[in-house]
Amino acid sequence: PAVGSGPQLSADRRIFTAIYLNPRKKKEMSQDGFVVATVGVRLALHDERGKQLAARPWRNEDGALASGSETALGGLSCELLETVTPDAFDSIASSSARPASI
Repeated sequence: PAVGSGPQLSADRRIFTAIYLNPRKKKEMSQDGFVVATVGVRLALHDERGKQLAARPWRNEDGALASGSETALGGLSCELLETVTPDAFDSIASSSARPASI
Protein backbone atom coordinates (compact mmCIF):
# COMPACT_ATOMS: atom_id res chain seq x y z
CA PRO A 1 0.00 0.00 0.00
CA ALA A 2 1.05 3.59 -0.61
CA VAL A 3 2.45 5.57 2.30
CA GLY A 4 -0.25 7.61 4.06
CA SER A 5 -3.17 5.82 2.44
CA GLY A 6 -6.30 4.35 3.94
CA PRO A 7 -6.62 3.10 7.50
CA GLN A 8 -3.01 3.85 8.47
CA LEU A 9 -3.96 7.52 8.88
CA SER A 10 -6.73 6.79 11.39
CA ALA A 11 -4.41 4.59 13.49
CA ASP A 12 -2.58 7.78 14.54
CA ARG A 13 -5.80 9.45 15.70
CA ARG A 14 -8.20 7.90 18.19
CA ILE A 15 -11.50 9.64 18.86
CA PHE A 16 -13.82 8.98 21.78
CA THR A 17 -17.23 10.31 22.66
CA ALA A 18 -16.91 11.86 26.10
CA ILE A 19 -18.71 13.48 28.98
CA TYR A 20 -16.92 16.49 30.42
CA LEU A 21 -17.47 18.95 33.26
CA ASN A 22 -15.65 21.55 35.29
CA PRO A 23 -15.11 19.94 38.72
CA ARG A 24 -14.73 23.39 40.33
CA LYS A 25 -18.29 24.35 39.36
CA LYS A 26 -20.43 21.97 41.38
CA LYS A 27 -23.76 23.15 39.93
CA GLU A 28 -22.66 22.91 36.30
CA MET A 29 -24.08 19.95 34.41
CA SER A 30 -21.85 17.56 32.49
CA GLN A 31 -21.80 18.00 28.73
CA ASP A 32 -21.26 15.76 25.73
CA GLY A 33 -18.23 16.07 23.51
CA PHE A 34 -15.27 14.30 21.94
CA VAL A 35 -11.70 13.65 22.98
CA VAL A 36 -9.34 13.46 20.02
CA ALA A 37 -6.05 11.68 20.75
CA THR A 38 -3.45 12.35 18.09
CA VAL A 39 -1.02 9.65 19.17
CA GLY A 40 2.37 11.01 20.18
CA VAL A 41 1.32 14.61 19.51
CA ARG A 42 -1.60 15.92 21.56
CA LEU A 43 -4.95 15.35 23.24
CA ALA A 44 -7.87 17.72 22.55
CA LEU A 45 -11.41 18.13 23.88
CA HIS A 46 -14.14 19.25 21.47
CA ASP A 47 -17.76 20.10 22.21
CA GLU A 48 -20.59 18.14 20.56
CA ARG A 49 -20.43 20.42 17.50
CA GLY A 50 -16.69 19.85 17.03
CA LYS A 51 -15.39 23.16 18.44
CA GLN A 52 -12.09 22.70 20.29
CA LEU A 53 -12.39 23.62 23.98
CA ALA A 54 -9.02 22.53 25.36
CA ALA A 55 -5.83 20.75 24.31
CA ARG A 56 -2.50 19.69 25.73
CA PRO A 57 0.63 17.91 24.55
CA TRP A 58 0.66 14.10 24.49
CA ARG A 59 1.82 12.41 27.70
CA ASN A 60 3.20 8.89 27.97
CA GLU A 61 0.21 7.79 30.07
CA ASP A 62 -2.17 8.85 27.28
CA GLY A 63 -1.22 5.67 25.41
CA ALA A 64 -3.39 3.73 27.87
CA LEU A 65 -6.55 5.77 27.17
CA ALA A 66 -9.56 3.60 26.31
CA SER A 67 -13.33 3.57 26.76
CA GLY A 68 -14.04 4.08 30.46
CA SER A 69 -10.83 6.06 31.09
CA GLU A 70 -10.80 9.49 32.69
CA THR A 71 -8.45 12.36 31.93
CA ALA A 72 -8.22 16.11 32.47
CA LEU A 73 -7.94 18.75 29.76
CA GLY A 74 -7.83 22.48 30.41
CA GLY A 75 -9.24 22.10 33.92
CA LEU A 76 -12.13 19.97 32.65
CA SER A 77 -12.66 16.40 33.80
CA CYS A 78 -13.39 14.04 30.89
CA GLU A 79 -14.76 10.51 30.92
CA LEU A 80 -14.18 8.63 27.66
CA LEU A 81 -17.13 6.60 26.45
CA GLU A 82 -16.89 4.85 23.09
CA THR A 83 -14.65 5.21 20.08
CA VAL A 84 -15.90 6.81 16.89
CA THR A 85 -14.31 6.80 13.47
CA PRO A 86 -12.32 9.84 12.38
CA ASP A 87 -14.68 10.18 9.40
CA ALA A 88 -17.71 10.40 11.73
CA PHE A 89 -16.02 13.05 13.90
CA ASP A 90 -14.76 15.02 10.88
CA SER A 91 -18.28 15.14 9.41
CA ILE A 92 -19.65 16.54 12.70
CA ALA A 93 -16.87 19.13 12.97
CA SER A 94 -17.12 20.24 9.34
CA SER A 95 -20.92 20.50 9.38
CA SER A 96 -20.85 22.83 12.40
CA ALA A 97 -18.25 25.05 10.69
CA ARG A 98 -20.65 25.87 7.87
CA PRO A 99 -22.84 28.94 8.33
CA ALA A 100 -26.52 28.24 8.91
CA SER A 101 -28.65 28.67 5.81
CA ILE A 102 -31.21 31.45 5.92
